[in-house]
Amino acid sequence: MKTKIISVLLIFTIILSATAFVASATENVVMSGEYGENLMWDFDEETGTLTISGNGDMYECSTSEMPWQEVLYDRIKAVVVSDGVTSICDGAFIDFPELTDITIGNDVKTIGRYAFAYSASLTEVTIPDSVTSVANEAFGYCDLLKKINVGSGLQSMDVGTTYCSFNIESITVSSQNPYLSNDENGVLFNKDKTVL
Repeated sequence: MKTKIISVLLIFTIILSATAFVASATENVVMSGEYGENLMWDFDEETGTLTISGNGDMYECSTSEMPWQEVLYDRIKAVVVSDGVTSICDGAFIDFPELTDITIGNDVKTIGRYAFAYSASLTEVTIPDSVTSVANEAFGYCDLLKKINVGSGLQSMDVGTTYCSFNIESITVSSQNPYLSNDENGVLFNKDKTVL
């Protein structure tokens, strides 16, 4: 009987220790911070929204150096790149399996390679008027991506921009765009509709 009581107490102690360790690990997750010289990042756990704010370009670094990548990647449902941010670097938001919503600020001029690649839940993207360049595979491997809205500033969009995103149904280009257009089926063309 004494052995059973000691065993039960030992198991109870182990369970409490494990619970305390998990709670401690969760509490130690960094949810905001500086990113480069002029940018900040913040994760709202309640809404699953990652916000990048400040002024200037996102600096180039490897995906593993993104402060939100290692711990938060599977909890991020929305990304907001605020006005003031002027570029989205390569791989900035790669492989966010729960990402369904992207808001790109009106000062972003370039979107880097693999910026939103492998976003398995993403269905629609709006590229604002300020963006002039989108790199290859920026929206590659987005299995559920169906619709892309293109603003007036984008000068070209290579077929590789959506590499292996096979479910795209339409691309809609602003009528104010002097470089690109789409036909009635949502197919991307140059402005004169002579080149796909």
